[in-house]
Amino acid sequence: MTLDSYDLYALAGERSYEVVKRFRDRWLTSLEPSAEEYEFPRYSDRPDAVYRSPWELIDRLLAAPEQAHSLYWSNRGSGGELHAMLFFTTDRGLIAGLTVETDDPARAATTLRKLAQSVDARYGYAAGEQPPPDTTSEFKAIARTAEIQLLPT
Repeated sequence: MTLDSYDLYALAGERSYEVVKRFRDRWLTSLEPSAEEYEFPRYSDRPDAVYRSPWELIDRLLAAPEQAHSLYWSNRGSGGELHAMLFFTTDRGLIAGLTVETDDPARAATTLRKLAQSVDARYGYAAGEQPPPDTTSEFKAIARTAEIQLLPT
C-alpha cells in the first residue's frame, strides 16, 4: 500500500477514562474537535442527549460501554497528524486512530507503534481512508491481514 496519508488504528487495552486521558494528552494537544455538538445515541432521530463537548459525550460512553460512537479531531495547522479519532465499539472496546500525512510506510509503522503504546494496544493496523469496524473481534481479524500491522508477540 502506497498512500499520501495513512489511517492508523490501535485497539486500546481497555475502554477507560485513563486510556482516553493518555490519548488526549499525547495526541490532541494541537487538535480541535471536528464537531460542534454530539448526539447520543449516535444516528438517533430523537437523541437522549446532545452534548456541546466531546468530553461530555466520552463520559456518557464510558458509563454506557455497549454504546458505539465515533469522535474526530482535526489539525487546523501544519504537522504530521491530520486527524485524531476515538471509536467506541458495540462490545465495550475502544479504538484510537490517527491520520498521518506521509507516503512512507516505515514512518506510518513507527507512528502506529507510538499510538499503540499510548493506549496500551496489542493490535493495530494501517488503512487508507477506511474507518475501523464496530467490534473488537472484527478489528483483530483485520489487523491479522493488514500490510502494516501490530500484533501480540
